[in-house]
Amino acid sequence: MVAGLAEPAVAVVPEAARAPKDQRVELGVRWSATHGDWLLVLDDVTGPKT
Repeated sequence: MVAGLAEPAVAVVPEAARAPKDQRVELGVRWSATHGDWLLVLDDVTGPKT
């Protein structure tokens, strides 16, 4: 789930598209931690990866 934050990070910070995926993930985690007024919807989640 955390790795999935890389794509929304690019949506809110477009210049992040050039960053490596691990940096985009970190940006997404930091951004979501500091912006509590957003709702994250997990669509079509069937369960944790095994």
